[in-house]
Amino acid sequence: MKNWRYLILSLVLSLFIHYYVTAVLMEIFGMGWYPIQFVVWCIELVVIYDALMFFTKNWNVKHRAMFFFAYYLFLIIALLIRYDQGISIIQLNPFACLREIYYGSWTEWIVFAFNIGYFMFMPWVNGLFISSNKENFIVSVFIGFLCEFMQLIFHRGVFDLGDISLYVVGILLGIYVKEKYHVHLKEKSEVHDN
Repeated sequence: MKNWRYLILSLVLSLFIHYYVTAVLMEIFGMGWYPIQFVVWCIELVVIYDALMFFTKNWNVKHRAMFFFAYYLFLIIALLIRYDQGISIIQLNPFACLREIYYGSWTEWIVFAFNIGYFMFMPWVNGLFISSNKENFIVSVFIGFLCEFMQLIFHRGVFDLGDISLYVVGILLGIYVKEKYHVHLKEKSEVHDN
């Protein structure tokens, strides 16, 4: 019965987040097609439900697999559902986004926050199956390169080293937070054991 409460709470939170944040961002980036928005909302619901199950210690292998699948499905949707831009450009300046932000580009702020925020959770997701931080970092950065390469191949954006550098910042932040969280859990369990 407790899981139903988590599901209802996840439903309310995902609707709130989707209506006030995700749908607005999708409209800005030209992805306002309603079937896509529904799929994205379903993924948000799964991610929030799994996060609640994780933090309340009710998480099992089924929830891990569901979370892993939803996370990477959302990544593929974010990359490939955008309209075909008809261009294949390679941006080799890893700090180009900082220059754009300096000159006042508000869309670069959104891209900056999205790239860091989205990839910050990748070490948590990959950590479900990869225990070593070094391997987790390498796999996460490889996935970032793969994402940029897919954008180049399918004409969905620019192969941008600036985005990859933001992915690396997000991945490092994610590994740092994950380690701090695990240290906190370890200290908490030692206090309860004594």
